[in-house]
Amino acid sequence: MSQISQLMQQLRKMAQAYYESASRKVKKAVDTFFLEMDFDGNGVVELSEFMEFMREEPNIAIQYTSCHFFHLLCKINKNHLDFLDVMTLFYIIQSGRPFCATCGEFIMDTYFCCTQCFFGRQKRYCVCFKCYEQKQYRNHDHSGDQFLDNFAFLEFCKRNHHDTSSSYQMITDQNDETLAIVPPQPTAKLDKRKREKLSKALGKVVNLIHIGGAIAQISTCSIQ
Repeated sequence: MSQISQLMQQLRKMAQAYYESASRKVKKAVDTFFLEMDFDGNGVVELSEFMEFMREEPNIAIQYTSCHFFHLLCKINKNHLDFLDVMTLFYIIQSGRPFCATCGEFIMDTYFCCTQCFFGRQKRYCVCFKCYEQKQYRNHDHSGDQFLDNFAFLEFCKRNHHDTSSSYQMITDQNDETLAIVPPQPTAKLDKRKREKLSKALGKVVNLIHIGGAIAQISTCSIQ
């Protein structure tokens, strides 16, 4: 099994775990999403059904509406999507899994997010590990030291938001605005403006990664 197949299988397992632990309201939303995509009601979603449904949904990013992405979702040696595949699609969209801004590939695992874009423009700019490693940034003005991987970025927001007394903190250097992991200052406190900014940012991050909460707010097949 290829690495891509292994990563997709992992995403399927994650989606299934969320579904099995979800409330009835969440499960109903996922069921509705599948039924409305399966136009002919034969229990599977063909490529034509997938393309028509995805293109008609205004809240779904255009990157998801491609033949390549459809076949990525398909299990090996199959040309249609079953319920678990569509559930995985639902999870991918709701959890904010991005496409690389440079190479355009769907990122199945760790990605790197520009903090300046996230905080400044209220829009994510994400790249895959390969493009980050090679310092390839398309239509982007900020330097590589402004990027954090998705795990480090969440920790950065959490620690600054709660102003914890952890041994080390990720902070923004006030002189050059680059990111670093440094020992905290015992008496240092975030000013009110910075605290409010980080608080709002943390809320956005939680919305992106907290799949249960995101799905629970949806009563139809429309992706918010």
